[in-house]
Amino acid sequence: MYYKNLSTEQVKRRQERFGNNSLPEEKPRSAWLIFFSQFVNPLVYVLLAVGLISLLMGKYNEIWFILVVVLLNALMGFFEENKTEKTLAALKNLVHPMARVMRDNVRRKINASELVPGDIVYLGAGEKVPADGELLEVSSLFINEAILTGESEAVKKEIGGEIFMGTIVVNGHAVMKVRTIGAATKIGSIAQDLGETKEPPTTLRVRLEKLTRTLIYISVGLSAVVFVFGVLAKRNPWEMLELAAVLLVAVIPEALLIVVTLVLVLAMRDSLKRKALIRRIFSVETLGSVTTICTDKTGTLTEGKMRVVELDLVNSLMAKKAMNLCNNLGDSVEVALWEHLEKKEKIKPQKISDDFRRTAEITFDSKHKFMAVAVSNEKIEKEHLILVKGAPEVVLKMTNLKEAERKQIIKQVDNWAEKGLKVLALASKKINKSKTEFTGKELVGLSWNGLVGLWDPPRKSVKRALKRAQRAGMKVKVVTGDYHRTAEKIMNFLDISPKKKRF
Repeated sequence: MYYKNLSTEQVKRRQERFGNNSLPEEKPRSAWLIFFSQFVNPLVYVLLAVGLISLLMGKYNEIWFILVVVLLNALMGFFEENKTEKTLAALKNLVHPMARVMRDNVRRKINASELVPGDIVYLGAGEKVPADGELLEVSSLFINEAILTGESEAVKKEIGGEIFMGTIVVNGHAVMKVRTIGAATKIGSIAQDLGETKEPPTTLRVRLEKLTRTLIYISVGLSAVVFVFGVLAKRNPWEMLELAAVLLVAVIPEALLIVVTLVLVLAMRDSLKRKALIRRIFSVETLGSVTTICTDKTGTLTEGKMRVVELDLVNSLMAKKAMNLCNNLGDSVEVALWEHLEKKEKIKPQKISDDFRRTAEITFDSKHKFMAVAVSNEKIEKEHLILVKGAPEVVLKMTNLKEAERKQIIKQVDNWAEKGLKVLALASKKINKSKTEFTGKELVGLSWNGLVGLWDPPRKSVKRALKRAQRAGMKVKVVTGDYHRTAEKIMNFLDISPKKKRF
């Protein structure tokens, strides 16, 4: 389809007006700034104060030792942080996101930073959305908006809907018209807010400041006591003042600064070996102070690669139609259903999809936990159907089954869930004519079609990683919308003790 697009001249004018399509970034720190930032440390302040006292007392050996310690500490921190800054800069230069656009009536690939409002952009599966815009054309489009919402479930998008920079096309393809770029986008606004937020001091820095204050109080207090008692004992005041100053210097542990920095540098290097790049040396401690890990289950603790391993179908024909037609191929569950039909049942799901026309839909979301479609096959039998798939406890309420039958099915669901399977329920209803929208009244009195059990194996590396986290004293919490017995089985397999209290 043809869309009115921008000319080269229009693009130039808009680039002058709106600037580059790039998010606000913190300016890279210069080498001098990195070096001098190493002196912003309460222990450094105390050591320099002690050095000044030593200088006034004529103890030049002491002052040289303190200066060497402070300088060595600054150089160690500087070399590590400067190396990290250079690595980050090199990585940024390696990555240049591209965008497929229509300009001067010609499709071309450009650097995403060159986009301007009004550009026509083409999107496909796996691509990152390069700007905020409006959808002009869609085909089975599902977008992962986790970067904005934190919700890992892909969202279905329709023509006229909004689409946001930084989100990812999970399935389908689309054409969008750019509305806003750079800092004016949703993610740009979030980035600006985060940039304005003052970073709180790390726990280690707070404790070092507290220790420094305590040492100052102790050293000053002891020095004052020695001086006062010496004067009261008729000792030479100048001698007592010198003794008090010596005591003041002696209480401060000069080596503590270098020990703390050395430990942080070694931790920073160890993190780098494990492919974690840490910009500031004191940030290493933040990871070390983590007490609780909250993790998703599907795709994080598990591989995220579903496959059908159990079937309990009452109406096999209608169940397979539900697996086929109540399906957007939007996540690993729907892909697994499609692959099962194709490989195990020897059905051609694409052909069946082509025969039926979807006339209405309720998309799946984590709140109502089901998907429903109205489909029509007017080529052969003029067949009109409502097909539903979703969580068993939800779909069962829509069916015409008796209470005893529902309890029996729930037992089966629990049995499969005890094995760690994700369980889906299927239901259907024949209707007299095509339905163009759902009012809610249609989803009652459905015929029960059966259950599907899917297995998503735990990742091999997860068990060892979780054990190490638990040995380090961290609590592990699993946050999931799955049936609780399925989640508990996976947690038991990974040696995470599920609590009785669930939310």
